[in-house]
Amino acid sequence: NYASAYFTVPTSGITVTPQIGPVGTTVTVTGSNFIDNSTININFDGNPIGTATANPTGGFSTTFVVSGTAGNKTVLASDGVNSVYSSFTVIPSIVITPSRGLNGTQVTISGQGFAAQSNLMVTFDGIAVSTSGNPSTAATGSFSNVIFTAQSPTLGVKFVNVTDASGNSD
Repeated sequence: NYASAYFTVPTSGITVTPQIGPVGTTVTVTGSNFIDNSTININFDGNPIGTATANPTGGFSTTFVVSGTAGNKTVLASDGVNSVYSSFTVIPSIVITPSRGLNGTQVTISGQGFAAQSNLMVTFDGIAVSTSGNPSTAATGSFSNVIFTAQSPTLGVKFVNVTDASGNSD
């Protein structure tokens, strides 16, 4: 005679919140079913970014700030036995200074989260504009001091858009 029953060992899991955002976004990684009281190593895009300590039931929560270039990135949480992956998508962002002005105003653009070492195209109200400065990104996907002159035959809100050679834009 014998008897049997099922016993479930839950798999480890993580949740990444939010799952998309620009460089500088604070991301929360929440995990469950890791080894109780273990050190959880957190990696972003293949780089170690910190650790967390699992509680007595194997759960943890930690945050990190996004850096890097545009695209889908891997978030990894590992206690040495259990390794769980999720993703975060880095989107580019720009800042323009000043944000308003008359025709002839010199506008300076800086940005981050674009493709690394990529040439940039700037449009003002949908029309490509000439720029001075260095219209390309560094290895970090960032750029600064790209300048153009605002010119439009009409008044109102105009959109500034920067696109890298990979098609990432803001």
